[in-house]
Amino acid sequence: MSNNVVTQLRWTEEDVYAYLEFKGFKTNKENLQKLLDNGLGKALDFVLLESGWDVIMQVIDETENLEPN
Repeated sequence: MSNNVVTQLRWTEEDVYAYLEFKGFKTNKENLQKLLDNGLGKALDFVLLESGWDVIMQVIDETENLEPN
């Protein structure tokens, strides 16, 4: 077994700015910092981690011919 990374997702400031603009808010550092102070980073980490486990289990269940122990 190894701990090699299988995949990685990164959200950038530009991603957040795009949604701020879409929602009608200014795309500036102050608004970004307010979101981060309100837990945006931690919330994204939590949701992505939890949904990632669900995806792993679903794909395992749907994959045929996996070698059993």
